[in-house]
Amino acid sequence: MFQDVDEDTGLPVAGGSCTIFANLLERATYLNRPHKREKNNASPSVPPALRKRKANSMAGCSQWQPEKTSNVDKSNNDRIILNSINETNPSFYQLLEASYADQRTFLNNILEAPSVLDIQREWPVLFNKNAIKWHFNKLTGSNLDFLSENLNNKAAKIVQFGLNTKLINCIETENLNYQSLEVLSKYFKEDFSLLYYKFKYSTDIEEILKVNAPCIVEIENKGTSVYLEKVKVTHCIHFTEALQVAFVLYFNMNLEYIKAISTTLEMIQRYFLKIHPDSGTKSQKISSSKKSDWFNE
Repeated sequence: MFQDVDEDTGLPVAGGSCTIFANLLERATYLNRPHKREKNNASPSVPPALRKRKANSMAGCSQWQPEKTSNVDKSNNDRIILNSINETNPSFYQLLEASYADQRTFLNNILEAPSVLDIQREWPVLFNKNAIKWHFNKLTGSNLDFLSENLNNKAAKIVQFGLNTKLINCIETENLNYQSLEVLSKYFKEDFSLLYYKFKYSTDIEEILKVNAPCIVEIENKGTSVYLEKVKVTHCIHFTEALQVAFVLYFNMNLEYIKAISTTLEMIQRYFLKIHPDSGTKSQKISSSKKSDWFNE
C-alpha cells in the first residue's frame, strides 16, 4: 500500500521499498556511529527524570529554542502588540518572527508547562490559525501544506485499501480525507474517536470529550473546531484544516501523542509530512512491527 511507485507510470520503483530501505539504512548508520556526549547536552536546569520528556519534545524540531536577542522591554512590547492585531496587519508576521524565541521560551517550560488558559492569557496569538501554522513551519523547518496536499493525493488510495480489506463498508466520496484516517486507525487497531468527535448539539461538549489532547469537534450545522485540554482554541473551515491545526499543536505545545492513537499520528507525521526525527519520539509507545507494516502492503 505504501510502497515507492513512479508517479507517472504507477509501477513500483526498485521493488517498492528503496526509499524506506535507504531511510532505515541511514538511520541505522547514524545510531551505530560513535557519538561524543557534549557537556552542555544535559541541561542543568532540567532534572534527569524530565530530560527524556525534553528530548521527546524536541523530536522533529530544528528551531526548538533559538537564542533570545531582544531585551525584556522590547519583548513585552512585541508580545502586547502581536496579541492585539490580526493576520491582515503587515506587521503580524514580522512580530511573530521577532518574538519567536520568546514564544518558545514560554512554551518550553518543561518543569511547569503552561496550560491552555495560561497561553490564552499570556500569548493568545499562539491559537490564531495562521500563527499556529507559521509557528509549526518555523519550529520544524517543514511545510504544513504538505499534510493537506499529500492527504488529498493519497486519500482515495487509502480508502480503496480500506474497502478491499473490509475495514470499511463503503466509500464516502465527499469525505475521503476523513475516511482515509479512519481506515488507518482501524488498520492500526486504534480509536479514531479520540481524535474526532461529531455532535448534533453543542451542549456539554467539555464534559463529553475523553482526552485533554488536541482533538477535532464537529457540531452539526455549526462547523468544526479544535479543542485542547477540553477548551476550544480555534474554529476551522473544514475537517482537513482542523486536522492540520490539531496535529500541529502536538509539536507547538510539546505534547506526546496519546497512546491509544499514537501510531496513526506517527503515520501522519512520517508519511504525510515526512518528518523523521534523528532522536526522540512523540509516541509514548509504538510497535516496530506496526511501523514496518506501513510500507509492506
